[in-house]
Amino acid sequence: LEKSKWAFEAILAQGQVRFETEFVTRGGEVFPAEVSASLFNIGEMAVIQGIVRDIRERRLADQARREAYDIIENSPVCAFLWRNAPGWPVAYVTANVRAIFGYTAEDFLEGRVMFNQVVHAEDLERVGQEVTDGSRDPQQTAFVHAPYRIVSKSGQVRWVRDHTVIRRDAAGAITHYQGIVEDITAYKQRDNELRQLRNYLAAIIDAMPSV
Repeated sequence: LEKSKWAFEAILAQGQVRFETEFVTRGGEVFPAEVSASLFNIGEMAVIQGIVRDIRERRLADQARREAYDIIENSPVCAFLWRNAPGWPVAYVTANVRAIFGYTAEDFLEGRVMFNQVVHAEDLERVGQEVTDGSRDPQQTAFVHAPYRIVSKSGQVRWVRDHTVIRRDAAGAITHYQGIVEDITAYKQRDNELRQLRNYLAAIIDAMPSV
């Protein structure tokens, strides 16, 4: 009732209004809907015309998107959207980027930090070449970087794995790259420890006297 009163007053004041509310079907089912209403005149008579859209599917999609973001936010994975421009400026990044990179999402989004600035200097050329190679085929839609290093705000070196999707405009030109960047530092450390152990055991075996 309160929303209906607000909508009516908004239509009179602005000539049109759009809002979300809930309706009840004849069977008693409650469903969300978007209402668009406008005011126009027929002769001397004012008429309000309204359109009601069932937005159940949109609500479900929004909920699925929020759940996906929640999963990302609580994992060692960041979602990035980079513009196809020098330095790979960041158009979007999940808030948990700070846990891996040390920089806040705002640092990237406001241009204080470009993505190429956080890629380790020794890996930057190779990462750039992988982007070039992965983008060369106009039919290519995605590619995976070999693991590379990034340098956090505190100077800590971390290993990441980057799965990238290519976004193109209607003409086929690349506008953005969308990526899932996963922190694999712990895995790399375990791999190094296992490699050192294998080398140590091999040295012991080699040093054993032959029978």
